[in-house]
This record gives sequence, structure tokens and C-alpha cells, in this order.
Amino acid sequence: MALSLPFSFAWAAPMAYKEGVMFMSEFGATDREFGANYAFTGRDAFGVMLAEQTSSTGIRRQTTHATYTRRAARWNLPDAQANFWLFANVEQVRGDGLNGTVTAWEPGFQIDYETTRVYFAANWHSQRAKGANDAKVRHNASALRAGFSFYNAEYDEVQPWLIVQAKRETGWLRERSLTPMLRLIHKAYFLELGVKRDLDDRRNTGQINLMYTY
Repeated sequence: MALSLPFSFAWAAPMAYKEGVMFMSEFGATDREFGANYAFTGRDAFGVMLAEQTSSTGIRRQTTHATYTRRAARWNLPDAQANFWLFANVEQVRGDGLNGTVTAWEPGFQIDYETTRVYFAANWHSQRAKGANDAKVRHNASALRAGFSFYNAEYDEVQPWLIVQAKRETGWLRERSLTPMLRLIHKAYFLELGVKRDLDDRRNTGQINLMYTY
């Protein structure tokens, strides 16, 4: 089993293999994102992302990201793999409640563990700006994910997973949600179909995540 391949296990890595390009997108009632990154080494990737978010009170923001991803550590175990990722984004934020465009930065991290049958991950990121703008754009998000595959599959077969995500967001966008998802992996494609339950507003909305590695 080639543990070094990004899709050997659950393939939730935020970057591709060296000199690979990863396209990623998320579509939901309150979040829409589309981006891509290029892995210029086996540990580092630069990219861009466009995002739009809407809070429960109707505040809408658009963000343009310049992204940097770093695989800070990897542990190859006999039948598993674990990773620690660091993120650093520089962003241009505009939208409701802001006077023009605000420059912000967004550090974050992710730690994950996966085998051919189970998957666990935790991540966090925080959006910040200078001076008085900090209170206007501040946004923290943390999430836990866990799941299992229904069966082992060969590389050229589709492998289905059941993943559950618990997420909490604070700042200008406040939300607590629980999202069960069906994850489908096939070679370079990665698709998640979920139903997000807003634990505060008691609403259910659809969510689609898609990644493709080239």
C-alpha cells in the first residue's frame, strides 16, 4: 500500500502531491467557495480562493484569498497515516458592514488520522484584521470530523464513506452545525453530499463539497 499517495486512504488532504494541482469547491445555503492550489514541493502549496458567506442575520461578505498550505508533519504508521497541516491566507474582504475593502489574514491548522476504513480530523482557523476593522471581520471556525468507509476498494473503484462534521463559528458569522455526509472517492475525484443542521435556527440545508486533483 503506497501511503505517500494523497488518495491512498480517505484522501482529505488540502493539497496534492508535488507539482499537482488541486481544485476545490463548496456549495451551501450560507457558504460558497471555489479555489485551486499548486503544490510546488511535496510539503508546500500556493493557491487562490473566492468565497461568499452569509450570516444568520443576513450579513453577506465576499472574500478573495491568497492561500499557503504547509504539511508540517506526517506519520506513516503500519496501516494508517496521520498529518499536521498549517495554513496562512492573506485576504481582501468586502460586503455588508464594511467601509470598502478590508485586508485581513487567516492562520489555521488541521490534524488528521486515516486508514482504509476510518477517518478523524480536527481543524481551526481565525480571520483577523488591523485596528478597528478587526472587530468587523473577526471570524473563528473550528470543526471535528469522523467517519468510516463501507468497504475497502481498489484504486479504480468508487469507495463510499459516511462522515459526520460538527462545526462552531463565532465572530460576525455565528453558527453551530452538525452535518452528516456521504463521501465518494474515485481516483482523482472526491465528492461529499451532506445535509447541514443549524443547531441554533433548527434548519436543514444541503451542502456539496467537490475536489479534483490533476
